[in-house]
Amino acid sequence: MDELTSLKIMIVDDDPTSRIILKSMLQREKIDVCLAFDGKMAIKVFNEEHPDIILMDVLMPLMNGYDATRIIKESAGDNLIPVIFLTALTDDDSLAKCVQAGGDDFMTKPYNPIILKSKIDAMERIRRLYATQKKQTDELRYYHQRMQREHAIAEKVYSGILYSGFLKVDNIKYILSPMAIFNGDLLLNVFKPYGKQIIMLGDFTGHGLSAAIGALPVSDIFNTMALKGFAINEIAAEINTKLKAILPTGMYLAACIVELDLQQERILYWNGGIPEALLVGKNGRIKTTLNSNHLPLGIVENDKIDFSPDILKIEENDRIYIYSDGIIEAANHEGKLFGTERLFDYFKEGADIENLFEDILKGVNQFRFGIGQSDDITMVEFTCSHGAASPDSEHHKNKVIMPENATLNWKITMELNPDMLRTMNLPTFLTGLLWATEVQGLQQHKTNIFIVLSELYTNALEHGILKLSSTLKKSPEGFLNYTLERKKALTTLNQGYIKANMELTQTKTGGKLTIYIEDSGDGFDFKKQAQLTVNENAMFGRGILILRSLCSELVFYGTGNKVEAVYVWQ
Repeated sequence: MDELTSLKIMIVDDDPTSRIILKSMLQREKIDVCLAFDGKMAIKVFNEEHPDIILMDVLMPLMNGYDATRIIKESAGDNLIPVIFLTALTDDDSLAKCVQAGGDDFMTKPYNPIILKSKIDAMERIRRLYATQKKQTDELRYYHQRMQREHAIAEKVYSGILYSGFLKVDNIKYILSPMAIFNGDLLLNVFKPYGKQIIMLGDFTGHGLSAAIGALPVSDIFNTMALKGFAINEIAAEINTKLKAILPTGMYLAACIVELDLQQERILYWNGGIPEALLVGKNGRIKTTLNSNHLPLGIVENDKIDFSPDILKIEENDRIYIYSDGIIEAANHEGKLFGTERLFDYFKEGADIENLFEDILKGVNQFRFGIGQSDDITMVEFTCSHGAASPDSEHHKNKVIMPENATLNWKITMELNPDMLRTMNLPTFLTGLLWATEVQGLQQHKTNIFIVLSELYTNALEHGILKLSSTLKKSPEGFLNYTLERKKALTTLNQGYIKANMELTQTKTGGKLTIYIEDSGDGFDFKKQAQLTVNENAMFGRGILILRSLCSELVFYGTGNKVEAVYVWQ
């Protein structure tokens, strides 16, 4: 009885006797009652009184119970207002009409108080259950919409941080198609200070937000270190250290990092867990593959991973294709995978190389037509071209504004012992100091200055201290051997030094940077070297010629183990 005391029931009947009988029955149960004499009045009273349950007669003047019920049900919308039809009709067609009109139950005249009470009890239980379910559904809808809004905002911020313009360059085509709102794949591209371009495709285990949690620190490390000129092995090692510290067990980052060096006509790459990337010639055929020879990042400590990059010779307009396993594992309605073989079929003699990237994506989409993604899909086409956007393009300019007439002159002196030579990248360190000073106009010359510092330091370390021969670099295989010999010699180095002095002087129209490098090696015949001319096809021996072309002064002293270079800008 307590369940019914809060109820309000509307009785709709054109027969006064029936209304009195029903009203008396309900009031004995302490139920609030409102009355209507016909269908039109029932609609009016419903909108004013908002009853919980309706007892509706079928046959009435002006508007019958069927039509009135349809209008009331439509007006109620998502709210459940049970309607119990009152009828003297007992044939199947009449009872079916009650249900079709929106009736929830019916009872025949004359009325039995016990049956009426039971039906009202049942309708009230259903109404309350429906109201509870509706409330929960509304709450879920609200939280879902709120979550979608927050995810949309987070995704915009996330994408803005990861992909803020650095992918908008002429030699890159790419697709980033996440399975969920957040992408477990990431694609990063940066121009290093000395003009080399470095790109990274990463694929975290899993999908969605959980797979994207490591993307922001990885992006920060990659962009910061690449912009400062750090090498591939240093970047990969730092990312591994960070991910090993923050990722839960079982989660890691498969990654492929490629550095394009057009000056040396080569690429350096490190692949840990990404499907074999492809080096494709301008004829459309695959030249070679960039295989995964290393563990993914974030699994083990740095001392258990070889971060040394591999080296490949390239030609102008060669293309590199890097893709996540979402491409080759795309499935069709039969459960078959797109696969490596089907992908490789696109790379053949005479292929339309300019549209090959789009043709592959079209083929993948047609293959899995009607089937949703089962993984994040990422692919990039990276063209080895001198026409690529440079670090000084609109996407990569760093404008520094100094106060008018401001001057900042300074000098730094350093000496590196064997331990420092093993662990310190001197050109990167000195370049970082230059950028920190924010000297007016110097940013435009950052590439040239880094080249000068790198050539001077490389000559001092590799030829002066480690006594390596450039003739090892006669072939791509030689480059690899040279790198291995360099690493071995550095590991066992126990004596020797490099001294470095760098002095910056500003003028009214620009400035002058004087760089002095001295090593403890035996030197070389710099007078003979000065008489050499550049061989465009040589893979070594061009360092001093490059220095002379960039510097206003280049002077060797002693046995050639001391050199002073002067770089002037206006």
